[in-house]
Amino acid sequence: PLLLMFDFGLTPACLVGQVGEAGQLYILREMFDDDNGLKQFLDEQVCPMLTSEDFRGMPVRAVCDPAGMQRKTATASSREAVSSTLTPVNEILRHGINVMPAKTNDFSSRKAAVDRLLTRLTTGGTPALLIDKKCTRLIKGFISGYFFKRKTGYNDLYRDVPEKNKYSHVHDAL
Repeated sequence: PLLLMFDFGLTPACLVGQVGEAGQLYILREMFDDDNGLKQFLDEQVCPMLTSEDFRGMPVRAVCDPAGMQRKTATASSREAVSSTLTPVNEILRHGINVMPAKTNDFSSRKAAVDRLLTRLTTGGTPALLIDKKCTRLIKGFISGYFFKRKTGYNDLYRDVPEKNKYSHVHDAL
């Protein structure tokens, strides 16, 4: 099955992957939207990708940030927002994608999971994480864009969480 990995917020992101027979994680596509909300992101990017020739008819599993269970306004109008609220998870479900929240949103646990992929070879000697070269934002994030900022006034101390920027959303999805 395809594995969709979602990060929410004002700049939603989704990675499309598959788990190989030897346990590798293949990242096949990256999608992100720097200017729109989740509904438009799903309408314009995620759902068309799922019905594209490459992926049409494939079973889909999706996992998301546990914060996706929190209520968010579904409309831009404050008048309507009082009576119309959705969670990001509900919005994904409304688009016909079965999704479940990740077990934890703890940064150290999430980082450790990616570290295990980056430092492991499968029994056949294949890297455990393989990323399609079309996933340029994810790759550039690994090279330099996803980073920990130095603490002010210290040369050798860094913050506990990565800098929020255009690379962090696809990395948080991973």
